[in-house]
Amino acid sequence: LIGDLNLADLIHIQSTSRGGGYSKPHPEIFKDAISKVGTNPDQALHVGDDYEGDFKGALAAGFHALWLDRTMPKRHGGSSTIQSLVEVLPYAKMI
Repeated sequence: LIGDLNLADLIHIQSTSRGGGYSKPHPEIFKDAISKVGTNPDQALHVGDDYEGDFKGALAAGFHALWLDRTMPKRHGGSSTIQSLVEVLPYAKMI
């Protein structure tokens, strides 16, 4: 999927809660991911489909974040909401 959307050059690592022992929205999972890249959270974009765990968790950890809501686009307190992963590229280029 990542290759089909031409996002492979923009994605440097993938991190899951399975390896770290924490689950989202705990900040440690986000810290683990950013430590693998060797950059700062404000230079990273987290995309997820869970508003609380993915979107709010990433924002709380200092990341840029997109909420993937395929069911109904809506805004939550100024949040960035997308309906499809195809919409990620313009956001990623801004970071």
